[in-house]
Amino acid sequence: MNAVEACYVLTEELITVLKKVTSDSRDKTIESMQELLAKREQLLPLIKPPFSEQEALVGKKLIVQQQELDRLLLNIKQDIQKDMNGLTKKKSSMKRYINPYENMQTDGFFLDKRN
Repeated sequence: MNAVEACYVLTEELITVLKKVTSDSRDKTIESMQELLAKREQLLPLIKPPFSEQEALVGKKLIVQQQELDRLLLNIKQDIQKDMNGLTKKKSSMKRYINPYENMQTDGFFLDKRN
């Protein structure tokens, strides 16, 4: 198997892993995703022209796969950002609930110094 076909197979495997991700299994999925991306990263420098007809066809399929992979990775990134933002909001609302007078505004107060 040449480098183009090996990269195609790894990308296909990566896409199937990313399609199965759930919020409960996200950590394990990210670990396996990192391993697959590391293997794929080692293969990419080995892909060099001139390409045979079969390698060119696999390369075109690989480009389509890459677009789908980018979309799936972006979805996972957005889910993680949403979770992080929700956690930050929970944290700040919890602080406000525990100590509601912590961030009081002092604008508008007037102290009369005359006696």
